[in-house]
Amino acid sequence: MGLIRDDIRAEWRIPDPVGVAEIRLAVLCDESRPPVELKPLPAYPGVTRDIAFIVEESVTHGDVLRVVRAAAPRELTGVLVFDIFRGKAIGEGRKSLAYSLVYRSLERTLTDEEVNASHEVIREALKTGLKAEIRET
Repeated sequence: MGLIRDDIRAEWRIPDPVGVAEIRLAVLCDESRPPVELKPLPAYPGVTRDIAFIVEESVTHGDVLRVVRAAAPRELTGVLVFDIFRGKAIGEGRKSLAYSLVYRSLERTLTDEEVNASHEVIREALKTGLKAEIRET
């Protein structure tokens, strides 16, 4: 790794410094790793529902994922935390968590009623499993 010498840059009329590096790709492309499995893009749209709830400070993201996945239908394809809030309004030793849940079927477009029913199952699981207080959004 280094910079091209000034006399070579001048010969090629390159005014700015240019860095070069030699990389051994064989080391980076270790063949012992299994090939990446590609999946086709979904043909049907996903439906996103957000959920916010208050839990004890000791509850971890892993705890939330465990409860959500245990209650989730197979159409739940994504779980993303997008907000964590601590403050006087929540109470000492507690925190507010907000998640986006993505539901998608591989066979068809889901109806609002189906998604709402699945989302309600997850809400109840959070209440039961983590003693979560669901915040209305």
